Amino acid sequence: MLRFEPLTELELQIYRIFEKYVKKYNNLDLNTLLPLCFQELDRKYSQHEITASVNKLIQKRYFIQGSTLSIKEVAASRIRQRLLDFIRINPGAYNRQIRRELNIGSNEFNWHVGMLIKFDFIRKVKFKQSSGYFENRNFFNHEYDLFLIRNEKTSKILSFITRNRATVSQIAKATDLHYNTVHKHLQVLESQNLITKIQESDSFKIYYSANEDLLLKLRKIINGQIFLDYAKD
Repeated sequence: MLRFEPLTELELQIYRIFEKYVKKYNNLDLNTLLPLCFQELDRKYSQHEITASVNKLIQKRYFIQGSTLSIKEVAASRIRQRLLDFIRINPGAYNRQIRRELNIGSNEFNWHVGMLIKFDFIRKVKFKQSSGYFENRNFFNHEYDLFLIRNEKTSKILSFITRNRATVSQIAKATDLHYNTVHKHLQVLESQNLITKIQESDSFKIYYSANEDLLLKLRKIINGQIFLDYAKD
């Protein structure tokens, strides 16, 4: 479910005024909304209190300047709920992957994701030539790691070397990927400490294995277990 920050009594009253007038005034902005709030609430609250609460509602993204959509209308969309659920379960998922898994067209995806970003439900993070989508919460600076493990080729490599340490050639054969492709991805994974490189003293062969501790931490970040672990410390 889409999550909302709680409202004070005054914020809730202002939000109801917004819902009451938003369709009538089309692009309801502060210049229109504030006088309406002063008019309906001035017997109980000061203009300073009303103005401060309106600003709080904007900070909480219950409504934003230049949009006739309220946060509840954004949340009511079934497709936006599906998008958020997928991104929540698969942090770091990228445009093409999400569209393929949810069977959503490019224009439809851009419109609905744009609304989720605008209202602060999710954020888009750029990584060199690509971007990943994340729920708007703390990922402990592991966004790039999570993005990498969502990549189809990287995921294949990690899945294989989690079960068995292996050379580049062995990984390429097992994953049906080109040797150079595997080597390139291994370099990136090693730079992020997602894998370790092992060279035995009696051999020139170099083996790779997954960093199980870091992968476990990433799984805990995804499912929220890491917050429980911190709470115990």
